[in-house]
Amino acid sequence: MLTLERGPAAGTVWVVREHPTEVRWLGALEARRVQDLIDAEQRNRTAVARSRYREVLRSRIVWQLVATYFLWFGATFGVVLWLPTVIKNASPSSSALHVGLLSAIPFVVALIAMLLWGRFGRMSIARNGIAFSLAAAGFAILGGQLIHNGTGQLLLLCVVATGGYMAVGTMLAVPSVMFPEASAGVVVAVMATMGSVGGFAGPFLVGWLSQITGSTLTGFAGLAACFLAASILAWFTIPGGRFPMEAVAVEPNQSLSETGVSKDA
Repeated sequence: MLTLERGPAAGTVWVVREHPTEVRWLGALEARRVQDLIDAEQRNRTAVARSRYREVLRSRIVWQLVATYFLWFGATFGVVLWLPTVIKNASPSSSALHVGLLSAIPFVVALIAMLLWGRFGRMSIARNGIAFSLAAAGFAILGGQLIHNGTGQLLLLCVVATGGYMAVGTMLAVPSVMFPEASAGVVVAVMATMGSVGGFAGPFLVGWLSQITGSTLTGFAGLAACFLAASILAWFTIPGGRFPMEAVAVEPNQSLSETGVSKDA
């Protein structure tokens, strides 16, 4: 299967050329002109990219978005990796197959919620959708640690999974409507990178707190705190109502500092 999938791609090595001057279907003069245009474009892009990278790393709003995504994914992956343990503790007599099937239920519910949010959600309510879903996940984690009914815990885990995954796509789309096009990609890249780091930190936090206190309650309370902190950051970082780039045109070379608007816009 892998050979069939990758065979055509490998075959392009003998068909596709790296530079216009290497192809046979362009004349020498045409190929040289195309190559000169590409070189000039790359030089301009490199200069702009370096400026954009520095500007992004100096932006407070960008780092608030990064912190939101870091906390969000730390809490979400903490739940993902520790979910079977929670279900096993709630139902000690369950087999490994039973635990696996029960563990899948919250994520099926989250998938449905993601599809519904993607279909009916709007960027104009992005702040509400992100902040409220994260807050709901945080409170549901705390509630799940305070009740001992298996069915009730499973329902709360569905809320946690839904809150953790429902608005991920919206969050990744936020930079494209908050910043100029040339900067938005850099912001998303930094967010995704730090989100991956958060995906390691969240499960580690649960294990560490559980080990030093002898109870998983503190570990999951830490995840709840991450969800709630991400919710607060999202509320005060993402503009409410119409986004700035939905309301006005932003020039491609506009700086990050020139795109700031009130969150109550």
